[in-house]
Amino acid sequence: MLSSGRRNCVNGWKIITGVENNRSFYSAPDVAKIVVRNGSNYYNIAIGSGDRALPKSNVTTRDRFYSIRDYYLGALTQADYNSIVAITDSGPNGLAEVDGNAEIKPTDGVNGWKLELAPSEKVLTNLLA
Repeated sequence: MLSSGRRNCVNGWKIITGVENNRSFYSAPDVAKIVVRNGSNYYNIAIGSGDRALPKSNVTTRDRFYSIRDYYLGALTQADYNSIVAITDSGPNGLAEVDGNAEIKPTDGVNGWKLELAPSEKVLTNLLA
């Protein structure tokens, strides 16, 4: 569940599914158009979570950095929009889990990836691609 955070945090978004998944997003995502030679171009949407109010003491929440790929670059009809399958955190249409050693290539059809941060790591500033 995605909440506007007006009750839960100041100027942020929270994904609420339990304490360990109670991620806060305090900055806008960074969006960059990726041009792939002999492949499908896409928008890369990067965003990370962190607790600005308790950056050092909140080690319960599993913060993450996300890189999500949007392959729909042009205008969509309503029928096109209705046929889009939502990207999920896991499952067949989910994001790949990576660690700090993985090399991510702009492979066609990959929805993106997520990196679970160490308990002391947070994303608390704006991103810039």
